[in-house]
Amino acid sequence: MNMRKRFSRIVAGIMLLGLAGCDDTKRHAESIGVIGGADAPTAVWLSWSAWSQNFLDCIVPVVSIAPQSTIEDARDYLEKVVLNPPGMNGIDGLGPIKVELAYGRNLVVPLKEFYATNVPVRTVLTEIAERDGAKVAWNPRRRVVSFLCKGKLNQDEWRKILEDVGEIICPSNPVKDTSTERSNP
Repeated sequence: MNMRKRFSRIVAGIMLLGLAGCDDTKRHAESIGVIGGADAPTAVWLSWSAWSQNFLDCIVPVVSIAPQSTIEDARDYLEKVVLNPPGMNGIDGLGPIKVELAYGRNLVVPLKEFYATNVPVRTVLTEIAERDGAKVAWNPRRRVVSFLCKGKLNQDEWRKILEDVGEIICPSNPVKDTSTERSNP
């Protein structure tokens, strides 16, 4: 067997071994190439970057918040079931997700009932935050979801809490712009 055929078989074998170790995760090819001489290839390369779904866009199969649940109950449910499904490394497969509460009030009111199927994480977090009159944030570096309520905190305390929460997903009680509305006489 000549050297070119042997080299081609070795390259093909290495590629097959490499593909056998791959998972079913969708990947986008960045480059594919062949370096070759006049009569045969001398090297073949494949490279790609792993595609990972954005945490906030991951689909939650079922979420159910019972009537009279508190935000503490919702936090435990989110952390133990929804965002960290059993047998998975977080809903996005990139590691465990923690849920924190940062509150500036003493009274925590019960949430309204919420039930949904096949909804994005963003929707689940937004619905719970709105039911609690809070903000919700996602910090991908720390892998923490935070529910925040200013309550009786002063500006400095509130600013300190907001410093490391990451992206605010849902502001509570958005201010409605009534400047363009007209009243009927």
